[in-house]
Amino acid sequence: MRGKNLLILHNFGGVGKSTIGGCLIHPRVGGELMSIETNNTDAERYGVRVRRYAAAQYSDYYRDLRRFSVYGNTVTDVGASNAEAFIDKVNESGGRDQFDYIVVPATQNDRGQIETITTIQTLLDNVGVDPDRIRVVLNMVRKPVRTAPIEGEFTHLFAFAEQDRRVKINPKCYIPQLQLFSHLAAANRSWLDVVNDRTDYSAKIMEAINAGDTTAEELACDNALLQEMAGQARDILDRAWAELNIDIHEPARKVAAPATSVPTEQHEQ
Repeated sequence: MRGKNLLILHNFGGVGKSTIGGCLIHPRVGGELMSIETNNTDAERYGVRVRRYAAAQYSDYYRDLRRFSVYGNTVTDVGASNAEAFIDKVNESGGRDQFDYIVVPATQNDRGQIETITTIQTLLDNVGVDPDRIRVVLNMVRKPVRTAPIEGEFTHLFAFAEQDRRVKINPKCYIPQLQLFSHLAAANRSWLDVVNDRTDYSAKIMEAINAGDTTAEELACDNALLQEMAGQARDILDRAWAELNIDIHEPARKVAAPATSVPTEQHEQ
């Protein structure tokens, strides 16, 4: 039995694909994290090993995807700079069924919603993806309350789902704006590293103060903040993962193999 192949795709940048891949999905799926990207940063900034390809290297990517999935699960994050070319390659190769789930992020601003709709329409009508394989994550949202339900923050998206019954949007599958992610990236630490960190940073801070070591004190304070933020965010991300309703049995075993590397030239905030 092969592992599950998950794809994170959006044709617009800045919607949080790499964050969702590096902090929500990959820590719960395991296996190989792959990136189709040439211009922007990817989940590597979260301290996760990423195998990077360009869409033009699709044959190399496809070969590795098939090999890795023999061992277990894979997660592929497609950068906006490569999304159109990647979709063309999938169509050319007849590979629409190679992904068990396709995760599409959505953000609240009008353009983010419209581009999400365009991405979903492309997957359904141009690629021919089974609608049951598509999952939507409402990302970077203000926490919904009874007087301001999340549907009111994503009016275009939910109206689209009303018109096209193939599309399912789960209002409970959302991630609020969390400062944790920018702190993880700044520290280049992975979600799993921080959430499993049991270090007593209060003791570390006291030790550094007594030693007059301001550098160690600042580092211990930063790590203490990360530890507290991760503890606060853990339930939030666990709930979002549960609402994604992705059937994954066992994390994949890591596969030792040379990565196809493409230099990163420009950074996306």
